Amino acid sequence: MATIQKAIRVGSSIAAVLPKALLKETGISAGTSISVEYTLGGVLIRPVRKTTSRRMNVDERVAETALGLINRYRSALERLADA
Repeated sequence: MATIQKAIRVGSSIAAVLPKALLKETGISAGTSISVEYTLGGVLIRPVRKTTSRRMNVDERVAETALGLINRYRSALERLADA
């Protein structure tokens, strides 16, 4: 969804008003933390999604399992890489 909006002055900063449909689509509301990044094509704005502790635990378990497998099969993996 592309829209054209005017930048407005808010104190010494500049702000852009995001249309209601865009807010609904992205889940952004007042108080939502957003990431603002400079890109070659302009500026990318997106909501910051918080990682739940359950998800972090799953990610940590996956990382630990992968590291264990790498350590267990290191010599075989190195031989495959050299082949």
